[in-house]
Amino acid sequence: MSTFSAMEKEGRRSRSTPWAKKRRRLIVLFALLVLLLSPALVWRVRLASEVCEQLAALRAVGRPTNIDELHESMMTLAPEENAATFFREAAAAYRDVALKHWDYLPFRGKAALPVGEALPEENRVAMEALVAANATALERLHAGAKCSRSRYIDRYQSSYGFSERPHVRATELLTNLLCCDAALLGDSGKTGEAIASLTTALALVASLSTDGMYTSLSRQWQLETRILAALKRLMGQADYTEEQLRPFRTQLSPGERIAQWQRMCDVEQSLFLSRIGQGRSRGMVRNLLLAGGVGDLNLRAYLGLMAEVRACFGVSQSEQQILAARHAAWEARIDAHPMVYVTLTMNFGQPPAHWAYMRTRWDEALVAETAFVVAAHKAKTGEYPTVLGAPTPTLSDGSLLNYEQIDGGFRLWRQSEGQEPVDCWVVVPTPTAS
Repeated sequence: MSTFSAMEKEGRRSRSTPWAKKRRRLIVLFALLVLLLSPALVWRVRLASEVCEQLAALRAVGRPTNIDELHESMMTLAPEENAATFFREAAAAYRDVALKHWDYLPFRGKAALPVGEALPEENRVAMEALVAANATALERLHAGAKCSRSRYIDRYQSSYGFSERPHVRATELLTNLLCCDAALLGDSGKTGEAIASLTTALALVASLSTDGMYTSLSRQWQLETRILAALKRLMGQADYTEEQLRPFRTQLSPGERIAQWQRMCDVEQSLFLSRIGQGRSRGMVRNLLLAGGVGDLNLRAYLGLMAEVRACFGVSQSEQQILAARHAAWEARIDAHPMVYVTLTMNFGQPPAHWAYMRTRWDEALVAETAFVVAAHKAKTGEYPTVLGAPTPTLSDGSLLNYEQIDGGFRLWRQSEGQEPVDCWVVVPTPTAS
């Protein structure tokens, strides 16, 4: 019996030994995993604490730190005082033209607004059809432009951030409508009404960026480029006054570009910090698995980018040169720290792309400001200046903005070293309808 018991115990020991070995291996692997993840866990806890302190500081100065607070911070306007109310009504009243006209509508199909030339017949017919079908929409747009303030407060969130608002597409269509209306009015010699349509378009697109979001601001700047194209044509058709040009000089100035970008940086910094603090940047579990949160590193790197954009303004009057310098600095940083490049490009694209976009918009504003100075001289004296006063404007790539008076108009152009000249703004006499 004792021999049998000893054999039975030996069998049980031999059968349990493999599991015991596996269990010990699992325990060791678990301990190693905990050891590897513990720095990430500690880092995440410290990050949350640090972010909470930053959010508290932002709330103390009245900055919104989430979507609800952003909505609460927006001014409450009565519907009859809110331009956005009228813009929504215009969008609801908008009627499209027949498909056969689409390719002949500026900014929508293949057509462009010609400068110094009469409108081709097919373009004019398409634009007239669009304007005739949208008399109600135009009336509502002009009524909205009379309001001193505008505020959209609707926004929906996607899983990875803030999506474009539903009314933005309608704003694009309405801007095209106003530009077509202005072109037709200018061709008819109705300069005042044409400028009024473009001024309404300015108010319409400005309402997009009142929430301070990057997607809204970038779309506003894109649509303003279309308004400028219509204005260039109009400036070659008739006389105008300084008062008529003042809204364009104000809204399209480099200084206003800086102020808009700073507001956007402030809002997005607050909202992104809130997402980090709540563990919502690409998901906390995924962050922990990715060595302590690549998603959080991504957002923090983007916050650093925005902070540097904001800091580079106001330091000097030569902001465009600072933009070029900061662009070069970021490219050097990416070469030295590839991880910064990886984290930034996960959600936000390449940092040089951000700088290139801002530099392009800055150059557009600087060119427009120079063109308005030239136009103001003509409004005062009846003639364009023969030369620009010193100093000569310098664009963000270091090239000079050149000016020359041409027959009945003027030309602004740039030329980088080793490159062909590029026209930036050309005003030439444009025929009106007889």
